[in-house]
Amino acid sequence: MPRENTYKERCFRLWLAEKSVREMWNEMRREILESSIRSWVTDWERGKQGSWIPKTKEHGSEAIAVTLVFAYGSNLDCAQMRGRCPSARFHCIAKLKDHRLAFPRKSKKRNCGVAAPVPDKGRSVWGVVYEIEEVDLSALDKCEGYYPERKERLNAYNRRSGQIFEKGDEQRTLIAWIYFAVEQSSPPPPSSEYATLILGGGRFWGLPEDYINELEQIEVM
Repeated sequence: MPRENTYKERCFRLWLAEKSVREMWNEMRREILESSIRSWVTDWERGKQGSWIPKTKEHGSEAIAVTLVFAYGSNLDCAQMRGRCPSARFHCIAKLKDHRLAFPRKSKKRNCGVAAPVPDKGRSVWGVVYEIEEVDLSALDKCEGYYPERKERLNAYNRRSGQIFEKGDEQRTLIAWIYFAVEQSSPPPPSSEYATLILGGGRFWGLPEDYINELEQIEVM
């Protein structure tokens, strides 16, 4: 009988140990998720206050080169952008002047029209400026179908530096990378899923209400 009790006690202790490990793992997962959310909210609040982000940042004793990217389409979706560029951090919302949001080419992957700014005097494209480490820029280039060694007409998008205005204030100029599409003839409209990514991202980052109204009017397939 004592031997049986010892066996049961061992089983019970083993069960408690496994339960403790499971609870610890679940707690770690919750902390990681909450930390990620806090990071995005902190970045958003910091951007609302107009903070300045340098072109290098400290990582331990090492200075890491960073760059600014203006996102206006599906990269407004924070989950997609973090998946593509793990180092991405929110800087501010911004306006690209004398352009409008259009869908000038078809994505084979999405099987629908995809977004890009096209020149249009007096109109504006709003978006988010992300700070990303330069090591992530090449990964983003591939996601956008941009290969620097190719002729521009063979790319899906070409990355160029452009002038944007922080929070729409034309006294607060930023220079950031912007992806411009190589336009195609008669591309299809965007899918509902793709348009929802853009609209959801615009709402999340607090883009101006009149621009959100424009996004709501996007015609879909």
